[in-house]
Amino acid sequence: MGLYFDSLRVMCGIFSCLYCEVCDKKLRDAVKESASTCIIRRGPDSMRSHTTKHGDVTLDLVGSVLNMRPPLTPQPISNDKGDLLLWNGELFGGLQNELAGNDTKLVLDKLSTSTSHSDILSCLALIHGPWALVYWQQSRGELWFGRDVFGRRSLLWHLPADKKDCFALSSAAQHDKSLPEGFWTEVPAYGLFCLTVSNLSVDNASITFYPWIQAGTMYQDDVDHMIKQCSGRTCLKMTLTQNHHLCVFFSPMNKTLPLTNDSGIAQSSDAASSDVVCKPANGHGSNAAKLLDVLQEAVMKRVTLIPQDTVCLQSGLDHPKLSHSVAYNQAAVHSNAKIAILFSGGVDSMVLAALADRCLHPTEPIDLINVAFEQKKMNDSTDCFNVPDRITAIASLSELNPNRTWNLILVNVSTEELSMQRDATIRHLVHPLCTVLDDSIGCALWFAARGWGSLHPSMQPFQSSAKCVLVGIGADEQLAGYARHRTKYRNYGWEGLVAEVEMDVKRISHRNLGRDDRCIGDHGREARFPFLDEEVVSFLQSIPMSDKVDFSLPRGEGEKCLLRNVARLLGCTMSSRLPKRAIQFGSRIAKLEGNSKELASDVCHRLTDKLQ
Repeated sequence: MGLYFDSLRVMCGIFSCLYCEVCDKKLRDAVKESASTCIIRRGPDSMRSHTTKHGDVTLDLVGSVLNMRPPLTPQPISNDKGDLLLWNGELFGGLQNELAGNDTKLVLDKLSTSTSHSDILSCLALIHGPWALVYWQQSRGELWFGRDVFGRRSLLWHLPADKKDCFALSSAAQHDKSLPEGFWTEVPAYGLFCLTVSNLSVDNASITFYPWIQAGTMYQDDVDHMIKQCSGRTCLKMTLTQNHHLCVFFSPMNKTLPLTNDSGIAQSSDAASSDVVCKPANGHGSNAAKLLDVLQEAVMKRVTLIPQDTVCLQSGLDHPKLSHSVAYNQAAVHSNAKIAILFSGGVDSMVLAALADRCLHPTEPIDLINVAFEQKKMNDSTDCFNVPDRITAIASLSELNPNRTWNLILVNVSTEELSMQRDATIRHLVHPLCTVLDDSIGCALWFAARGWGSLHPSMQPFQSSAKCVLVGIGADEQLAGYARHRTKYRNYGWEGLVAEVEMDVKRISHRNLGRDDRCIGDHGREARFPFLDEEVVSFLQSIPMSDKVDFSLPRGEGEKCLLRNVARLLGCTMSSRLPKRAIQFGSRIAKLEGNSKELASDVCHRLTDKLQ
């Protein structure tokens, strides 16, 4: 095992508003109100603001903090140079921590001692871990902002239409009638942005964009689309620099192709099987051991150094700043666990659970949170919450270490409560995304992360106390776990599959992670993604696709074949053979309320029709 920073780690809700003297005050107040309700729930331990002026331009910064390790460091933090930082991130490596463990102060000190733009870019490119930041450099009058290359932390922006408008950034924001439709959009995770503040008061003001570069090339199509989109809705000009960039930490995908059959198209099996075992061929065996090592290291970084006295004993439904949830059952018992895992019993969550078991002290409990949505009863004896993910979660529990206290929390969501919480809270968090798929996944994650349900098997009311939630996102994208991957392979062979997985890794930031971070963070809990750890991604990028999947094997075996072998090494034999089932289908939220003809990509009227 490696050594880990004894660091003060935080999740933060961040907000920034930059405006000229002619900016409409009513608009500024509405923008701040839109953001403040959401960001205080992300960081219920502390909230403070700071205002600074630069000529005729004013900068307001607000930070809320969820403290993961004492002592508490309120944000924004500042130094004697007048520099300011809002940091929503985790240092799991990359920067050497010489500052007795304070991540936020370390990042500010590194940025403040930078003498050039290239120094700032080099500093941020070194960071291992999720981050979103807003950094004000007083000496240059520059506002820097952006997200890590996977967009593991949410950041929204509003670009001003004219000088009477404002420039704003926020981790999350309310979606209501006080602001125009489309006011907030997600900051693309394609690079870092720098706004020279004095530019706001002159014509042709611009934001300089520094792209992430991988092996000398950037995500050209995505960057071109972003610049074109921005130019149509703001008075600011987006300038793409050709001189400086951030280097992506992982190498390009290994595109080595195996031999195919005579037709040039690979063969696949669509049959399900309960007795086929993924063969340790084509490097699967040795690579499974290597993947196990890097994944265990990734989990270790994310579950250690969380003291017992920082468990979320006042988060969730009974926290005074999180009172948007339904009435809390005062009879519920708190788990006193530091770590929770979103748990379906499938291979991804089982691997995370088994690895967390290896990394934590034997006496520490671990919360396993399983969510189910109410289904129509077929008869009086039917359990309306007996959905596929509930069945596999209970069955898979038997494969985990029997000497550990596993708190399997069964979260049951009625149709009535789903509708109520979506209208009151969830649609604001999913915003600015608005598809049927965003609705299903956002609702499932929000209710799961709330961590309030019944303890299996006693069915006693139970509340998770964990501030840290492990999530399996990233496994399907990198290891060809979706049904469309098998289809792509069947139609276009290995080359088509490699291209599809490469695209999935590149677009994960704007398809998944901002939304998921907003929905989970709303309960004062921090999402951590071991499958997107820098070393895990680097390893998986380095090996050929044929070492990750074997589509000659049936569904439940061939996809994510490498990870299934890891599960077997961990003793999770039964769960290693379960077919992929997306959370919206496993929890049975998909199409629960909507038209059966709805497509995942359709605009969801349940998210957009009830603006308050």
